[in-house]
Amino acid sequence: MSKVTKMITEVFNDKELEKRIEYSLNNRYREFYPNGYGVSIIPDIDNSSFYEVAVLKGTEDNFEWCDETPITNDVIKGLTILEAHEIAKQISELEANFSGTLN
Repeated sequence: MSKVTKMITEVFNDKELEKRIEYSLNNRYREFYPNGYGVSIIPDIDNSSFYEVAVLKGTEDNFEWCDETPITNDVIKGLTILEAHEIAKQISELEANFSGTLN
């Protein structure tokens, strides 16, 4: 059991939530690109038929969540797998070290 799941179990004592979180964590996908960005795709905790996408910055060994890209400034939820892969493609095509502003 991951630290996050254990903490949630202790705080909320919700076994169903624990199962959904574990499922999402065990089925996550991360990919990193030469432009210095990456993508995290996980099943939506509330509905495993959909996915959540986050933009990452860094490398597989050292990364953080990135909220300053023209794609999004937050996690994108409620996506089909095809939509999630389209966003991953957009992330792979971002300019390295983007420093502009979001629309």
